[in-house]
Amino acid sequence: AVAYQIVGLYGDGAFSIGYRRIRDPETGKSLLVHESRTKDGVIRRVIDGRTLTEVRLDVDAQGREHTRVHVDGNEITRVDRDLDGDGRVDRWEYYDAAKQLVKIGFSLAGDGVLDAWAYRNDDGQVTKIEVSTRRDGIIDRGEYYEKGQLARVEEDKDRNGRVDSWSTYEAG
Repeated sequence: AVAYQIVGLYGDGAFSIGYRRIRDPETGKSLLVHESRTKDGVIRRVIDGRTLTEVRLDVDAQGREHTRVHVDGNEITRVDRDLDGDGRVDRWEYYDAAKQLVKIGFSLAGDGVLDAWAYRNDDGQVTKIEVSTRRDGIIDRGEYYEKGQLARVEEDKDRNGRVDSWSTYEAG
C-alpha cells in the first residue's frame, strides 16, 4: 500500500516520470496521461485507470492533436484524423479484430460532424456509402457503387427504418 502511495498504481505518483492525471473534459473521468516528444511530434497516451484506451498524436508538435487512436485491450478499434490541421476530425477509420479497415467515416460538409461512412472492397474501390442526411448518426441514405460508379441509391425519407425511395443509375 505504501508503494502505491509513493509510485502510484500506474506510475503516476510523486516519483513518476512523464505521467500526469487530467480530467476528461467530455466525461469528467480521471485519466492518466503520458506524453513523449519525438523528432516527428508529440505522442500522447491516455489510460482510463485500468487500460490504455487511446493514443493521441501531435505530429508537428504545435500543440494540436492530429490523430487519435482508440484502443480496446490490445486492439485498435478506430483512428480519428485531422487531415487539414484545423482542429476538427476529418476522417474516422474503423477496424475489426483482424486489424482490417472496415469502413471510413467522413464529414460531407467538411466541418468535423461525422455524417457518412464509406465501405470498400478488397481492391480498395468504394462499394457503399451510408449517409445521415440530418447529421444525427441515423443512416437514412445508402449509395451503392459498381466498378467505381454510382449504381443505385436507397433512401428512408420518413426515417421509419425501411427504404421507401429507390433510384438506379447507368454508367454513374
